[in-house]
Amino acid sequence: MMRQMVVYLMGMFLLAGCKKVETVVDKGTAEQTLLMSIGPYFTTLDPQLMTLASDMHVARALFEGLLSPDPKDLHPVPGVAESWEMSKDGLTYTFHLRPEARWSNGERLTAGDFVFSYKRILSAALGSESANFLYVIKNGAAYHKKEIEDFSAVGVRALDDHTLQFTLENRTPYFLTLILNPAWYPVHEKTLLQCGAIDQRDSSWTQVGRIITNGPFVLKSLKPDEKIILEKNLHYWGAKDVRLRKIHFLLIPDMNTEERAFRDHQLHITENVPFPQILKYVKKHSPHLKISPYLGTYCYVYNTTQAPLNDVRVRKALSMAINRRIIVGTDRVMCKYRAAYTFVPENTANYTNPKRIVEDIELAKKLLADAGYPNGQGFPKITLTFNTSESHRFNAEVIQEMWKKNLNIDVQLTNLECKDMFARRRQKQFQITRGPGIGDYNDATSFLNMWESRSVNNYSGWSNARYDECLRLASLTESSDERLKLLQEAETLLLNEMPLLILHSNNVTHLVDTSVKNWYPNILDWHPYQSIYLESSK
Repeated sequence: MMRQMVVYLMGMFLLAGCKKVETVVDKGTAEQTLLMSIGPYFTTLDPQLMTLASDMHVARALFEGLLSPDPKDLHPVPGVAESWEMSKDGLTYTFHLRPEARWSNGERLTAGDFVFSYKRILSAALGSESANFLYVIKNGAAYHKKEIEDFSAVGVRALDDHTLQFTLENRTPYFLTLILNPAWYPVHEKTLLQCGAIDQRDSSWTQVGRIITNGPFVLKSLKPDEKIILEKNLHYWGAKDVRLRKIHFLLIPDMNTEERAFRDHQLHITENVPFPQILKYVKKHSPHLKISPYLGTYCYVYNTTQAPLNDVRVRKALSMAINRRIIVGTDRVMCKYRAAYTFVPENTANYTNPKRIVEDIELAKKLLADAGYPNGQGFPKITLTFNTSESHRFNAEVIQEMWKKNLNIDVQLTNLECKDMFARRRQKQFQITRGPGIGDYNDATSFLNMWESRSVNNYSGWSNARYDECLRLASLTESSDERLKLLQEAETLLLNEMPLLILHSNNVTHLVDTSVKNWYPNILDWHPYQSIYLESSK
């Protein structure tokens, strides 16, 4: 299918070159059809099972939560809920749903639909990697971890069809931002149960012609590895204000093809831009190039349950033997990446940790020798796994070379398709693999909660009781200064014991046609499609 997409795009390039005709972008703009790449792959349309940014691009068009992000700065604005209030103690939130809110089949959307959806994502058998987002709800973690069996004890209930109330475990200042994540979107109970049990992971409820959604767009067609076509949802409560009529999400196998498609007016927006081309756009001061900081840290995770990676000295040695500035390079620093020495990106919601990881080849050699591997002698060959991507391969190959040169150890690289890598990661069938590192909301806990001992995102097997306690105490305190100290202590423990290999922070880069309006760069790279429209500048 990837090959078919390349052939399709090449055909369009040749057609555009033969004669002066209306371009694909011109036609799309006139018809209010947004043409947007989302990278080489996506994995699911189920918002409760998503982990990829490409999946979430589509989810934000198909679904809507209680609140929506403002297109400029992402602050929460009314979504399915038209209003809400918080109790004085900050533990109870009550949302009032719009009476006109509907599913895409015209059925009323009710508070009970949200309760069902949250019961599903917190069902342990579903295996959602986003279930921990709902741990802020009273007994949410206990239900997910099977410490209680009665979901009615979980702090979410429908007071009536249009009133949904949450009771939280502790004060959660970022709660309204947290619920913007797709994990909090409602799913259609009747359709889902027609296709299997509530906690069935491999369900057919998301298929074309079957899926029922509640967002500004509905699924029209899906061609795996090629494109996903959405149409305006006429039952959406705000349909009269949605100006786009269609969205074509294109799956393009490599960044060079994607960039050429943009130059030849086949795309309004690219998902990525190749490094050499970024430099050319920068030098030309192109209005199309959009570069902005991204709330993400690129890292690998170690399986600390297996030797030799169960030895903290080995993990520290591997980290110290890496020169991150070489990996990101001068051009990459300017355009795409910044060397990272903490896991939480600096200035995340005013959080910064003064503790930094150290790069020191001589100390790395000593630590490796202390662990029983002088000059790498006797060190077993280990495998580093990554998913298919030019940039992932580049990073893996540079690290492989540095570890061989600086520590005299051999590393085998294994390239897997995204779904396969994620499956192995969940099952802990790896030694070193690409780790989670994308912020889902603008707070340090979005990163630090990943490494709590029982977090579904902690694939490392690493556990530290004091780390868990710091996170627990940070959630209880009402002092912002005390909370900062506890979170910094937790991250310092993480950096000292190194269950992960931190490489770099990210910038996000896109090419955006000037006809695209109400699209604004932001740290989470979220763009509400109900606000976007197209207008020719010619």
